[in-house]
Amino acid sequence: MTGVQTCALPICIQLLGTLPGYSIAQPQGINNAGQVVGIASITPFGATAFVWDSAKGFQEIGEASPIGGIECYARGINTSGQIVGSYYPTAGVGLAVIWDSMSSARVLGIIAGLNTDAYSINDQGDIVGDGNGPQGQYAALWIGSNGYVLDNLISTSSGWHLVQANAINNNRQIAGYGVINGQTHAFRLDPVNQFATTTSLKAV
Repeated sequence: MTGVQTCALPICIQLLGTLPGYSIAQPQGINNAGQVVGIASITPFGATAFVWDSAKGFQEIGEASPIGGIECYARGINTSGQIVGSYYPTAGVGLAVIWDSMSSARVLGIIAGLNTDAYSINDQGDIVGDGNGPQGQYAALWIGSNGYVLDNLISTSSGWHLVQANAINNNRQIAGYGVINGQTHAFRLDPVNQFATTTSLKAV
C-alpha cells in the first residue's frame, strides 16, 4: 500500500509503507523534491538505510553502496540528492558517510578518536552531525574532506560545549544543542566568515 494518499484540508497524508523485507521504516530527512531518507529495521537483524521517492518507491541504499558494514543509517538529503548518515563496519564502530548516488558512497573525514554520525547536508555540501568517544559527545562539521569538532571553531571564552549539530541550512547556519553553565540548551551557530578549509562560528 505504498504511495496511497489521503487528503483532508489543509494537508494530504501519504502512506509510504516500508522497505520490502523490513518491518518498519523511520524517515529521518526530506528534500524539496519530496525524496525521503531514513532507516528501515527488522528485529533481530538490524537496520539499513533507504531512500523513497514517488517514482521508484523504496530503495535500499545500504546494500546498493560499496561501503559494506553490518548496519547503516540515512539521516539527511539535500536538493541534489546527496544523502548523509552513518555506517558500522564492525560492532561498536560508527563512521559518518555520504552517498553521492545509489552506487557511490564514501566515508567522511575521520575525526580522531570519535565514532561519527552525519545528520544534515546543505546544498553546498556542508555536513553536520556528532561524534562520540571516551571523553563524551561532540557536535561535528564536515567541509569538503575535512572533519571538525565544533567546540574548536567557537570562541574559547564562550563557555559552550556543543554536543550535537542536527541541521545546517544554505546560509551555513547550524542548529543543535549543547551545554553552557552546566545546563543543556539549544543553539544556533552563525558563520563569522565564509567557510573555507577552516572557519569560525558564533553561538547565538
